[in-house]
Amino acid sequence: MRGRLLRPAILILLVLGFLARPPAWMAEARPRAAPSPGVALQVPASPLLGEALTLTLTFDNTGSDPGYGPYIDLFLPLSGADGQSGGGPDDGISFSSADYLGLPATTSLLDCPSGSTATHPLTGQTITCPAQPPGLYSPFVWQLVVITLPFGSFVPDQPAAPVTVRADLSGYADVGVALPVQARAGFLYGADPLDNPVTDPPLQGSMTSASVTPTLLTLSKSYDGPEDETASGPNFVRHYTVSLNKPGGIPLSDVHLIDDLFNNMAYHGELSCSPAGYSPVQTPTLDAPANPPDNRLDVLWPSVGVCTGE
Repeated sequence: MRGRLLRPAILILLVLGFLARPPAWMAEARPRAAPSPGVALQVPASPLLGEALTLTLTFDNTGSDPGYGPYIDLFLPLSGADGQSGGGPDDGISFSSADYLGLPATTSLLDCPSGSTATHPLTGQTITCPAQPPGLYSPFVWQLVVITLPFGSFVPDQPAAPVTVRADLSGYADVGVALPVQARAGFLYGADPLDNPVTDPPLQGSMTSASVTPTLLTLSKSYDGPEDETASGPNFVRHYTVSLNKPGGIPLSDVHLIDDLFNNMAYHGELSCSPAGYSPVQTPTLDAPANPPDNRLDVLWPSVGVCTGE
């Protein structure tokens, strides 16, 4: 009788042990946490008209599992502010090249009218193009640039991967009108390395945005002395350089360069400008600090250059 009673007890203990610690094959069958593709976007804030742009797209996996087939979708504002409404070319931003650590990246291009659907060049899935940007040309066309990263997979603790993109800003772009740039990251094969989109579809991260505002001119002023602090007085004459930069290929005429001096500085009267042909329209009080309007230096010349004064 004692032996018969022990057998059910042993069986119950085995079942309880099985439930408390399932075998390895059952643990592996548990669903894994999904990878999470993301991208950070850096763009120049105020580039000059007609100039080349450099954008940095930094790919990362912020999930807890590897993702397979990493890529980036970059949406450039091809139409710009006016598109082809005036009969000319699009006046936005267009793609030129992309590289990862100096090596060319594989890319695919697709025109993507705002709000329409298109077939993704890499995943083959139907995607919706970004919405119409407020205040810009309609129908607005984005240029979709799909960048394939040179990795089969991307694990969460892997260093973020920066991709350098070079693009061109149209010389017809509207000055002061912000142009949106958007990007998102993805995994072509999803959470496993197999091409099985029915059970493991491509993963796509959220969209990130930035803006580029075309600029006609940039102005800078630098101190040319031996140090940031100096003694004052007529025996300590120091120089400043005021530089005005314009886009290449765009002529400017009758340019005024105006510099209002601080009222604790004295103009010494030495002025050197390039190119030749400039003429001072107004100069500050000589060798004595002055308040407005007697502290203004105004130089006029037929083209943009560099002017150095004391």
